[in-house]
Amino acid sequence: MFSGIIIKYRWLIVVTIGIMTAIAVSLLPKLTTDVDFSNFFPEGDSEVAYYKDFIERMGSNDHFIAIAIVPGKSVFDNIFLSEVEDLRKSIETLKHISSASAITSISRYIKTPTGIISLPYINLANNDRLTRDSVIIHKEYEITQSYISDDSKCVIVLLQLERDIGQPAMDLTVTLIENLIEEHNFNETHLMGKKLVEIHYQRLIEDELKRSIILTIGVIILLLYIYYRSVSGVLLPLSSMIIALVLLYGFLALSGRSLGIMSSLFPTIILIVGISDSIHIITKYKLESGRLSSQTEAIRIVIREVGLSIGLTSLTTIFGFLTLTTSKTPALKNFGIDASIGILIAFIISILLIPAVLSILPFKWYKIQSLDILKWDWLSGKIYEIAIHQKKRILFVILICLVLSGYGISEINTNNLQIKNIPKDHRLKTDYRFFEEQLGGSRSLELAIEMKGNASLSDPAVIAEIRKLHVHLQQDNSFRNVISPVTWYHWISKVFDRSLPPLEVPDSEEKIRNYEKRISGFRKNSNWKVVDESGKFGRITAKTVDSGRKEIQKMNEKLNRWITNEIDTSNISFRFVGMDLMIDRGHEHRINNMIWGILIALIAVALLIGILFRSYRMVWITLIANTIPLILIAGLMGFTGVELRGTTSIIFTIGFVIAVDDTIHFLSRFKIERSKGFSVKDSVRITLLETGKAIITTSILLFSGFIVLLSSSFGDVFIVGFLVSAMILFALLADLFLVPLLLISLLKDKQE
Repeated sequence: MFSGIIIKYRWLIVVTIGIMTAIAVSLLPKLTTDVDFSNFFPEGDSEVAYYKDFIERMGSNDHFIAIAIVPGKSVFDNIFLSEVEDLRKSIETLKHISSASAITSISRYIKTPTGIISLPYINLANNDRLTRDSVIIHKEYEITQSYISDDSKCVIVLLQLERDIGQPAMDLTVTLIENLIEEHNFNETHLMGKKLVEIHYQRLIEDELKRSIILTIGVIILLLYIYYRSVSGVLLPLSSMIIALVLLYGFLALSGRSLGIMSSLFPTIILIVGISDSIHIITKYKLESGRLSSQTEAIRIVIREVGLSIGLTSLTTIFGFLTLTTSKTPALKNFGIDASIGILIAFIISILLIPAVLSILPFKWYKIQSLDILKWDWLSGKIYEIAIHQKKRILFVILICLVLSGYGISEINTNNLQIKNIPKDHRLKTDYRFFEEQLGGSRSLELAIEMKGNASLSDPAVIAEIRKLHVHLQQDNSFRNVISPVTWYHWISKVFDRSLPPLEVPDSEEKIRNYEKRISGFRKNSNWKVVDESGKFGRITAKTVDSGRKEIQKMNEKLNRWITNEIDTSNISFRFVGMDLMIDRGHEHRINNMIWGILIALIAVALLIGILFRSYRMVWITLIANTIPLILIAGLMGFTGVELRGTTSIIFTIGFVIAVDDTIHFLSRFKIERSKGFSVKDSVRITLLETGKAIITTSILLFSGFIVLLSSSFGDVFIVGFLVSAMILFALLADLFLVPLLLISLLKDKQE
């Protein structure tokens, strides 16, 4: 009946899809990207909620961009410093820059009989004073450390961005900053900042999408032509899936959904997975049209025998991607939803458009196929013989692989270095390394300070406790550029008492509060605070190298133990916060959620197989054949040193739901042959002979499509391409050798 509707309304189907595609194309300019790192934070997490409240009160480190400038000769050169100041002033005039400061613009404040006056640390008008200025700068390094390296090899221009800048405005601002830096022709410059990284990720995603689409289409054209040896055999499935991809992007634009970091996978998922369904339809149509004189009857048989299996495989794939919605991470949740919508669109296009076009246009097919060149009839017979007569060898090989994989799994690295995902040849990589090696690190250690009861941060006893921690961090080689409430109170106190030693403050809270009140008019940056106005909240921040999530976790635990043992916390509490810590929590959550996602996918597939075949043996065959590749991939990760990260953890879900499709096609065909009265062994042999062709073809296509991702400059996307390709290869071997073995071993001639 369904096939009759498609044939009857074939022109309406083609025209309707054509109109929808035209509308989708018109919506593409409205498609946006969103690479905000906060999308990878777990929703409902208490630490994330506290962090958001903290930055709302105290300001965020993430709205800063640091420009490190290395001179050709010396930092303390009047010409060089004048260029730095000129750059700072130029950037400060940009629309979305809240402030721009450098060693050339900051001042020290001194109390005089006539009031408080400011003296610049660098007097550009007097070149002879640079040597004396340099001495003062290093003497007061706890105040100037944010603007010059401790070895005086570079200076830093610190930019603070306005809050809540949209992506287009942020992109333009970064472009203008980069252009201004280029105009000044410095010897060497390096930039760092979370918002800066987000913009570069956004640009990379746009480039990745273009390259991914072009390469994927190129691979599809090549493989389809090799397989079908006809232009029509290439154009029909390819154009159908390009339409599906355009409809997906059009839907995302219409619904206001944005592309994320993982969106570069969409072309591969939609084009490759969708074309796999197309191949099953066209291969079956080609077979039936060669047997039957009626084109209409051939289409009816295709929809009846293949439609159910591709519908089921699409359903399992959709369910698999929907398991990502169980994640509390918005980025993964949105990726799962968008990918599911894309698979649904691809299925609808495959089952409606391709049969409609086949019923309208006469296609001529060449008899020679690539698999005929491989003598598929002979090869399928050999596979059948191996499955029957070499059971013990097959099981022994699988057992050895599983044992080796078990060892590999124990070696999986989950340390999660942030630098891993940055493209190798991108400037960000160089900048990260510079900040890591020369400026104390690319990560921030950040501690929130909260007072208990009536205690205040300006209490000298409290300051003394914080000073212990401040000094401890300074003496620990893991940290640089330590800033704390002690820094703030020492700075304002030194305005009134130049004799104060480093990090010392008056012993009177009343005097400290009086100093703070008198200096408040000189406090320029009210958006980022070390101590808030109430004196109840503060922060400690420092730079540290990116040693990885696990190592940072150990370092934080060690520091927490030191605080517990050495600091009197009766009036004060400390809590780890910061963007870097939240990114780590996102990784940890997604890794922990991975097992739950795979389990849901397994249950969903088991239920669907159970409903379709009404046989628990078929369920076990499907799960065994597709769980083994998962274990092998996990072992491969351990042996190759691939990090299990928040983003790469999705490969198990993606790989499973894609790989299980061919198993379902195999079992569906097996069921059809059994319903015709063939024995279990004959049904397996016929299934290998006929469906085996399509399975190998689609597996080659899937493998080649994901191999294309190895061209990605994103580390995580590269890894997804490598591991999913390997999983498809393992799953193909399981479908060709293990599934026939299990069918013959577990099913009897009068029992399914």
